[in-house]
Amino acid sequence: MSSILLKDVVCLYTTAMKKLIIYIYLLLSVLSLDAQHLIFQDRNYFINGVNLPWNKFGWDFGHYEVEGVGYNPSFFEQAFTELEEQGVNCIRMWIHCDGRASPEFDEDGYVTGLDYNFFEHMDDFLERAQQHNLMVVFVLWSHDLLEDRKVESGRFAGMHADLITEEAKLQSYLDNALKPIVQRYKDQCNLLAWEIINEPEWAMNVPFGGTTAQVVKTKEMQYFIGRCIETIREEAAHQMVTVGSASLMWNSDVLPEYTNYWSDQVFEDLGFDPRTVYLDFYSPHYYEWMSSAVSPFGKHVSDWALDKPVLVGECRAANNQLSGEDRLNDVWEGEYAGILFWSYNAKDAVSDWDGCKDALQTHCNDNARSIVYEPECSALYSKAYKPVYIYPNPVYDLLCFEYQNLENQRLFLRVYDFMGRVVHTKVLEHSFTHQYSISITDLDVGLYVFEVILEQAIGGSKQVFCEQVQVF
Repeated sequence: MSSILLKDVVCLYTTAMKKLIIYIYLLLSVLSLDAQHLIFQDRNYFINGVNLPWNKFGWDFGHYEVEGVGYNPSFFEQAFTELEEQGVNCIRMWIHCDGRASPEFDEDGYVTGLDYNFFEHMDDFLERAQQHNLMVVFVLWSHDLLEDRKVESGRFAGMHADLITEEAKLQSYLDNALKPIVQRYKDQCNLLAWEIINEPEWAMNVPFGGTTAQVVKTKEMQYFIGRCIETIREEAAHQMVTVGSASLMWNSDVLPEYTNYWSDQVFEDLGFDPRTVYLDFYSPHYYEWMSSAVSPFGKHVSDWALDKPVLVGECRAANNQLSGEDRLNDVWEGEYAGILFWSYNAKDAVSDWDGCKDALQTHCNDNARSIVYEPECSALYSKAYKPVYIYPNPVYDLLCFEYQNLENQRLFLRVYDFMGRVVHTKVLEHSFTHQYSISITDLDVGLYVFEVILEQAIGGSKQVFCEQVQVF
């Protein structure tokens, strides 16, 4: 029985039967989790993927004043067809890169918008990916926005530190580019997550980082990322957000010389609301030139003492010691959220599609239940299509309820534990923001079913909505 059908059954049966069904549902959920999967569209997925970062670096979407239009639908159709055949369920694609083609800048460095065919290209890209059952992680920026490639690649290719350090220019990006992008794709059913920036540490004044032509202060980069997250949450609270950290040495506090620059506490210390500004999962990178101490391979995810799922966002397909199959088995058995090999078509020294494609296909065949993605596009998993939206999921401290304007209705909450017992009840009070939050710190780690009952003040008719939530 599908999870969606089972939820419907939970909400229709009597109290006694409801408890039994919730127990079975949660038990089956736990038994089916062979890895620390990402929850997407009410399903648990192991990310069996690859980086397809670009066909034309920085100008796949929109018009590039140096070269013209770079978007090539034939290339992406061929790539998506092959990726689907090889069992890939997710790709990671870059958008702005260093800013050479998007967004649009004026001569003073302010963002003025997006050009006339930017959305046409992104629409086509996402539709083709959807048709081939591919989830997409969109990477907004890379550390390249602080490199200097103006001579060879045009006047807007990098050197955009002021976009990070100057409030007015940052706001121009948020208002004129990021907000329109998120508004357009807030209901895109195969959009897994927004990654704010690729490997930001190379542009920050951190130990072993800060190698770009321009370098910003750590708190400046953290603030820039926090503002981007804040904007995304305002427009699409249900969509996931991450940062592509260059290494676990900058994404974990497990050793004295390591620092997690992307923890919830970091953003809260900068004054952001912890209920909205946080990462949904971590996505660090690893390459062999790094110390083996920061390798995810051969280590369980718990070794990093992190509070969120961990997706290996970049790594080489194979080396002399480990094959692509070895790496997949390591992240699966180590309970990571998945892996995105580098890469399908970056055309650099470490890209090795041939070294991972057969392993990806085998892993998909062996674990199809956790990997095969079938887009649920008819339902459009968005707060715009649900009377009540519950987030974040998984949750660590505060769980938020966002609802439509439900006049003349009362909202009641019941929480069921793994055994089907009611562990929490609450009347949710209406607010002018249509939002409510509760602390879940008194709940043990585990899977719970949150049941929201909407009752008409007049007549007493009821609607019941259930959602499985992982509490950490």
